[in-house]
Amino acid sequence: MESIEHNNSPLNTSSLKYGSYTLDGLRHSIMAITRSLPDNWLGRRLGFTLRRLVHGGRDIPVDTEVFGQKLRLYPFDNKCEKRVICLPQFFDPCERQALANLAEKKKTLNFIDLGSNVGLYSLFVDSLGKKGQIIAIEADPYIYSRLRYNIDNNQTKITAHNIAVSDSNGTITLHINTKNRGENSIVHNQNSGEAVTIPCKRLLTIMDDEQMERADAIKLDLEGAEEIVLTSFFKEAPKERYPELILIENAPDRWNIDIYALLKKEGYILDKATRTNRIYRLKNI
Repeated sequence: MESIEHNNSPLNTSSLKYGSYTLDGLRHSIMAITRSLPDNWLGRRLGFTLRRLVHGGRDIPVDTEVFGQKLRLYPFDNKCEKRVICLPQFFDPCERQALANLAEKKKTLNFIDLGSNVGLYSLFVDSLGKKGQIIAIEADPYIYSRLRYNIDNNQTKITAHNIAVSDSNGTITLHINTKNRGENSIVHNQNSGEAVTIPCKRLLTIMDDEQMERADAIKLDLEGAEEIVLTSFFKEAPKERYPELILIENAPDRWNIDIYALLKKEGYILDKATRTNRIYRLKNI
């Protein structure tokens, strides 16, 4: 399988200063309207329709503020970025509220973002203004360059690593989905013919390397690799290092075991189920 180097892509625009790709005129006005829409059926339908007018015929990124952070977002090969440009209020609102509620009762908040993509979760947690560590893990070198730009463009405390998280330390093959890079996977072949070999680490190794004794919350969006990451972590970590909150993509068809049963066995209860994710909370905390 061909190995590719993403950082040399012509779509890597990190050398251009923020503001080079702001929307103007009609597109900016439409974006302002979509961002004011309510989170209900009609608001979503109207937002999805108007969004096409902003993105249609545009093959360059957008510089815009989301969650109080100045971001550069690419709507044409990553659904995650496309969603949040016009409709940030619809981006995982229950999950963000759970993190905000957790932050309210903590003096410090340690957060690990596994499958960080361009950093939306990490940047949101950073915007909460709590002391503590934020670790963002993104495997795709090309998407990592976008994440790195967004981190460097804002005064954040986020530590980012261009590695995969797995059940071992070493190297691993990342299969690339060229139509939606948010679906890249180390466990599922994307049938695109593209792949890249990258370093990988166990979750506990990442925590030890960053001297994080315990994460208060961990988000996992790993396109099927959640299974190997969590089974390895629960096998190796003492219970006092278990996170209070786990946010995990709802993808049981990609797993070989029942992860929800595993979480229950390890002391977690389901706090909230959304269309795409589940939020689990450690009992007796």
